[in-house]
Amino acid sequence: MKNLENFGVQELSANEINQTNGGWLGRLTGSLFRSTLYMGANAVKGCLGLMGALAGLGDGLRKGMGK
Repeated sequence: MKNLENFGVQELSANEINQTNGGWLGRLTGSLFRSTLYMGANAVKGCLGLMGALAGLGDGLRKGMGK
């Protein structure tokens, strides 16, 4: 820290750090955004998995019918 003080850098207080990071509202907003992205990605994966299963079922039915 003493080397940084030579350049005029000052240490932030806990309140200043909290304000810089957006406070509790900024953390909440970021957390909700990440959760939404995670749920959306998993919903897409689930839909693709279901579509693959249905396509496989259709292929099996077609083969069973002799086509």
